[in-house]
Amino acid sequence: MSFMKKLNDEDVFEIKKLIKKGVYNKHIAEQFQVSASTISRIKRGILHTHIVIFSEEYSRGFEEGYHKGFKDAKRFDTLEQAERPH
Repeated sequence: MSFMKKLNDEDVFEIKKLIKKGVYNKHIAEQFQVSASTISRIKRGILHTHIVIFSEEYSRGFEEGYHKGFKDAKRFDTLEQAERPH
């Protein structure tokens, strides 16, 4: 199997969601046709650091205005939602 696939932002967004759910690196790698080490690097914050998935608790804090300076922050479930102008 060749591991030369380039991941786009949507792929990385989905990968990070799967990582948060506890899916094994090997299974994610197979699904996206990349190496398990690529998934590990994403998981450890070495690759694709520009895409951030917050925990539900952290997101709720944003929605409820608990984080000073983030009163207008919103939680998005898809990358498409986050990219749309609000």
